[in-house]
Amino acid sequence: MSRIFFSKKTWGLVFLAVFFLVPGFVCLGDTISTGDSLSISAVVENNGGGTGGGGGFGGTPTTIRFSGLAYPFGRVTILENGSPAIITVADGQAKFFAYLANLKPGVYVFSIYATDSTGLKSAVYSFSILMKAGTMVTVGGIFLSPTIALDKSEVRRGDPVTVSGETAPYANVSIFFSPTSGQTIFGNTASLGNGRYSFKINTDSFAYGKYKVNGRSILGKSTSATSPSVPLSVKLSSRKKPSGDCETIRGDLNCDGHVNLIDFSIMAYWYHKTNYPNKVDLNKDGRITLVDFSILAFNWTG
Repeated sequence: MSRIFFSKKTWGLVFLAVFFLVPGFVCLGDTISTGDSLSISAVVENNGGGTGGGGGFGGTPTTIRFSGLAYPFGRVTILENGSPAIITVADGQAKFFAYLANLKPGVYVFSIYATDSTGLKSAVYSFSILMKAGTMVTVGGIFLSPTIALDKSEVRRGDPVTVSGETAPYANVSIFFSPTSGQTIFGNTASLGNGRYSFKINTDSFAYGKYKVNGRSILGKSTSATSPSVPLSVKLSSRKKPSGDCETIRGDLNCDGHVNLIDFSIMAYWYHKTNYPNKVDLNKDGRITLVDFSILAFNWTG
């Protein structure tokens, strides 16, 4: 048995390659590990008698299994080479499990992200693997980043600002306020049993200027990926973040800074329906039609 260790990627992107040089050799427990949480273990089996169907040896399918933590009842999306492959829902403890079978041998890039109850999205967690026929790979210990939102996009120095989002239940959440130049300011809170957290900080000690705010969760010995960054400006006056509408990109229906399949899914749900949210009607003609989909496609960011 051999072990290879890679340094942890603090930005939540892990690039791994698993190579199996001897087809049919059973290697139990060989693990590639990053940090405290993510581990990838693989078993290559040969049931005898050459190559069978379904991308495996002797009928053994080439399979990859994923497990980890997201948010209680959060939707977890797994992409295979950039295309949606499977969507699953985490349980009440934020645990999720999914698998893909009958894969063809080759190099795969898998990306995983979760969407919380408010529509906010985690950072995308990506890694690459070389899959050989008959391989059963288990990717465990995935800890997706918390979601994050602010109650203000601009805050008057000395006024409070509230950071909120979702993560695994009863996790410690560290918040980082990183200025364009200068020292980062830290805050800490804990999530509730439903995975939600909220942290309020007074900005008396903040310098004027722009900040990037993000967070990371710790549960036991496991540390999550770092959340996406949200901007904050410390100025002479405050401005609340608009509710229900997005400030950045036309077509960003869930206000995550991107126009992608999540926004397409939201619009598809309201297609030819009434009582839709005002922001879904992109051309403001009183209907959700193909024209709105065209506008969404024009502003697509992926």
